[in-house]
Amino acid sequence: MTDTNLDPTTFRMPAEWEPHEAVWLQWPDESMRRNPGYQLKLEWIWIAMTRAMQPHVTVRIVVGDEAQRDHVGGQLRHYGVERGNTELHIQPINDVWMRDNGPIFVVDDQGQVAITDWRFNGYGAKFEDRHDDAAISAALAEQLNMPCFKAPLTTEGGAVEVNGSGTFMATKSSIIDPNRNPDMSQAEIEQGLGGHLGVSNFVWLSGAPPAACLAFGDGTDWHVDIAARFTPEGAVLYCWSDDDNDPRLPYLKQHREELERAADERGRETGEVRAHLTALLQDDLQEGGCAGEIGRLQLLDRTDLELGLADSAREDGTAEGVGSALHDPGARREMVREGVVDEAARAEPGGVKRPRDAPMVRAQALWHVNGPRRGEE
Repeated sequence: MTDTNLDPTTFRMPAEWEPHEAVWLQWPDESMRRNPGYQLKLEWIWIAMTRAMQPHVTVRIVVGDEAQRDHVGGQLRHYGVERGNTELHIQPINDVWMRDNGPIFVVDDQGQVAITDWRFNGYGAKFEDRHDDAAISAALAEQLNMPCFKAPLTTEGGAVEVNGSGTFMATKSSIIDPNRNPDMSQAEIEQGLGGHLGVSNFVWLSGAPPAACLAFGDGTDWHVDIAARFTPEGAVLYCWSDDDNDPRLPYLKQHREELERAADERGRETGEVRAHLTALLQDDLQEGGCAGEIGRLQLLDRTDLELGLADSAREDGTAEGVGSALHDPGARREMVREGVVDEAARAEPGGVKRPRDAPMVRAQALWHVNGPRRGEE
């Protein structure tokens, strides 16, 4: 529902490591692609994600129709997923990337949760027939009887990164983009973001031009999760390559320089931590016709690069955000094997907290197909 009595500027987008009640998914369906096999390729991953998350948070799943609802319910029962912590919501959808096309949830000082709708247009009109995905935020607001604020600009959830206390990070190429916001200046875009996400300090990374993104297999115009992520202790984890011949390196260097000049909302310099990327996986050329796969930053329980969740996070018991709110290291590994968690799921704020004895989460950068790719349609 649209609530004109509420002021969107009194709400903020929480950081993904803050407590949350639920995680939203859109379930894959064979009708989403012209080529057969899409549901078969993805469904086992969605089952694994649901099974891993549902002991700890409510998993709210959007399915396209009644037949899909019955199918998904049967699959979850077959694989031992407890129904008590899952919900199935019927709403027409075009694809699975809930984090991008779905609502960004915001919360006010009293704990009231609202939905923000960011006018999804298929990644700058790259992908046609995304009208159902574009309608999902308003539709879920009606189903949940939740306030909904229509944002004055177009972006995707995966293009947005916040630290929860006033600082926003994104790439210019994915938001200050003529195919998304053709008549808006950077100042106007920042005003719209600030008024709906509760941010006032902006860290802009350059991203990359469309031709480069296309060459790397990226249909998002270099979403920020290809570039950098905030961590609970204030450092920024950023993608990097030590290969001087890596075609991504000029863009990665530019991002590092921009981060070195950045500061948070208190004027504190951000500490940068490298996440070393593997080489481009050329065997993907035959599968999707792309020049390589997309690199996304995921929070995992393995590798030797620790994020500073440590004592302060453990004392207040807060949960990490989407892709790292899972308390079973084995479950986390299963979920990220195909690299879909970060781009497929969207957290809904709430009161679920991370157990005090939960393992410290580590960081790893993966190369994988994680979000829409050029050539995939």
